[in-house]
Amino acid sequence: MNNPQTRAEMTKELKTARRYLIGVGILMFVMDLVIIQLVQRDQLEAWFRNVVLCIDLFVLGLFLALAYFVPRAPRFCLIAGLVLFWLLQLGAAYGDPSALYKGIIVKILFTMALWKGLQSASKAQLLKRDLERVFE
Repeated sequence: MNNPQTRAEMTKELKTARRYLIGVGILMFVMDLVIIQLVQRDQLEAWFRNVVLCIDLFVLGLFLALAYFVPRAPRFCLIAGLVLFWLLQLGAAYGDPSALYKGIIVKILFTMALWKGLQSASKAQLLKRDLERVFE
């Protein structure tokens, strides 16, 4: 097995997994900001907008933190991102059950993106294991 080639492929897969996590986190944040701005100002009080913004920033921070730790634990980070995404969706559906099917296409696309990231993370972890065997 060609060591530099395997290492380059592993790095590429880790970068891909990281990009999926960052992309989903940023897109979720931006979409929430757009939705908040579309709702008429009379319907949402300023304090509520601030609370939602803080929660969105926290979630974005979680996704960025997961992306940061991808090189150390690739599969764990992507699985955690996928679980976090769906926990947020289920949490939103708790207050409004129709939220599960509203924006279903976007939810499916985000799930597919995280799943592709998980596939890249799994491939990177296998490549890392192969590299470790070479040095045994």
